[in-house]
Amino acid sequence: MSGPIAPWSDASFDGANRCTGKGYHGAPPGAIWFTDVANGPGMGGDGRRFGLAMTLQRQDAQCDVGPAGSAHPPARLFLLLAAERSGTHLFRSILTANRAAFAPGEVANAAASGDAESDTNFFAFCRERLLDEPRLFVPSQPHTRQLLDAYFGHFRARAASLGRSAAVCDIKYGHVINFSGGWWDMISAPYLLEWARQSDVGIIHLVRRNVAQTCISNLYAQHTGVWRTRNPTELAVMPMQVARRRLEADIGRMTRVIDLFRGWVKPCRHCEIHYEDLLDGLSPSWRALRGFLGHPLDRIASDFLKTTPAYEEIIENHGEIADLLEVELPAQAS
Repeated sequence: MSGPIAPWSDASFDGANRCTGKGYHGAPPGAIWFTDVANGPGMGGDGRRFGLAMTLQRQDAQCDVGPAGSAHPPARLFLLLAAERSGTHLFRSILTANRAAFAPGEVANAAASGDAESDTNFFAFCRERLLDEPRLFVPSQPHTRQLLDAYFGHFRARAASLGRSAAVCDIKYGHVINFSGGWWDMISAPYLLEWARQSDVGIIHLVRRNVAQTCISNLYAQHTGVWRTRNPTELAVMPMQVARRRLEADIGRMTRVIDLFRGWVKPCRHCEIHYEDLLDGLSPSWRALRGFLGHPLDRIASDFLKTTPAYEEIIENHGEIADLLEVELPAQAS
C-alpha cells in the first residue's frame, strides 16, 4: 500500500501508511489515509470515495474530513444496540428529524442487499480495507481492533462531513458477532463492547419492554415480507396463526438475550431507552437521552409507519395467546 503523492498531499508516511507529518487537509500525526493506486488517495477499489483522513485514537482525537479547504470537528460516536423489531427505525428517524445525529440504517446486516454498497456498510468498508492490507484477513484481536478503529473513524468522519456532531451506528444483537475476531466465548461480552469501553464510546441500548410484541412484530414481518415502509399502500392485513408454545419459547429467549446485553453494557458508558417511550417527549427515556446525546431533541415525530396492525386483526387465534401479549420485562436491576 502506498501513501498519497503530490498533488494530493505534502504529508510524509511511515511503512504502515501512518501520517508522520502534515497530512491531507492537515490530518494529524497518527492518521491513516486509505489509498488505491489506480484511483488515488481516499478512493475504494471500485472508485467510491471514502474521502477520509482519520485518527485511530479515542473519542477526543482530532479529525479532519470533507472536501479540500473544509474542516469539521469530529462527531461523537454512539452505538445503538437492540433486538430486531425494537423500534430502531422509529428512533433513528426522530434523531434525523431533529438533526441531532447522523443515523443511517443497519451497518452490518448482510441480508439488506440494498445497503451493500453504502459508504457506511461495514462489509463494504472491510472489503476495501482488507484488499489494501491482506494481513488483516487473519482475525486476531489486534487486527480486529485496527479494523474497528478504522471503520468507526470513517463513520464519525462521514457524520462530521454532513455537519452532524454525533454519529449513531445501528447494530442489532444478532450482528454484533461481525465485529468480533476469530474467537469469542459466547457467554462473555462480545469484543465490540470491550472496544467501546476502551474507546469511551457511548452505547444507546433500545429495549422494547413488552417482549411478546417484539416477537409478534418479527413473526408478522416474516409473514408479510414488509419490514419497514413509508408507503401506506404496502400495509396489508394478512392474518396468521401464532402457536402458543412457539411464542412462549420466543419470549423466553428474547428475555434472556436482553438480560445478557443489559449485563454486557454495564461496564460501558450507556443509556437504556424504551420503545414504549419513543413518542412521548416527556418520558424518562427522552430525559435521559437528551443528557446523554447533549441535544434538546425537541421534535418528537417520525414519518415511518407502523407495519404491524392491531393484533385482533392479524392473529386468528388471538384469544389463545392474549395473556402472553401482556408480558413485560422486569425492571432493570440497578
